[in-house]
Amino acid sequence: MEFKLFKDKELNVIEDMFGLRKFCLNNLHLFKAHQNGEVATNQHATNIKMIQDKYDVVFPYGYCFPLSQFIFYYLGGYESKYQLNCIKAMPITINGYTFKTSHWYVSDKTNGDIYDMTKDQFDKIIDITKKYKLGVRANYGFKWFVKINGQIKKRYPFVVPCSQAMIIYEEFRKDHPKSDHLEYLYKEFKQQQKLKQDAKI
Repeated sequence: MEFKLFKDKELNVIEDMFGLRKFCLNNLHLFKAHQNGEVATNQHATNIKMIQDKYDVVFPYGYCFPLSQFIFYYLGGYESKYQLNCIKAMPITINGYTFKTSHWYVSDKTNGDIYDMTKDQFDKIIDITKKYKLGVRANYGFKWFVKINGQIKKRYPFVVPCSQAMIIYEEFRKDHPKSDHLEYLYKEFKQQQKLKQDAKI
């Protein structure tokens, strides 16, 4: 499903909510180092290595997926009015190095509002607001949290949050409003992590 911007409506981009940006900046240790994915065409970490001497690669550069996925589930996930979107194979040139990248963000299906906590990573590169119309509904991951001895412990009817999103929420929930939906998934995640750890003993 392609995300459609609302006609005759000024684009409204929300770049922070519940103090998430400040929380992230104060907890950069929660974020994993950039890695390439399993797909051969995924050059995420490689691209960052290539441009780090050409561009100031600092947070939130490269963390749009875990943060957008966190927001999506925090706001209610698939049963809510929100949608997780991805702009795929977006061409970018930084100081002579050209590559394609993806960008993730959340949209409100009822009014077209955009929730993009990492929008500013493009401020000196492209006008990302002109690219939102290219975004399509997407997600990335699995419909389970853990496998124990090669067997899926519990399968869900939807893709569950990635471990990075769960790590963010584990710390975020201590001093910020809890999300009913994400709280449920967090407890499922922790319970299954414990079962996996116990199985190793």
